Amino acid sequence: MLWLPSGPLAPFKAPKRVVFVEALPKNPSGKLLKRELRRAHERLFAA
Repeated sequence: MLWLPSGPLAPFKAPKRVVFVEALPKNPSGKLLKRELRRAHERLFAA
């Protein structure tokens, strides 16, 4: 179940999917590796 704000929200801003993962890929300095996330889940978010 998704929580959405009570006010009006533009359709393009509403999340289409939520994916839960065990751990997020991070580099040695602790930054999130967004490219790795996109690569791992590209089939879910393909247009």
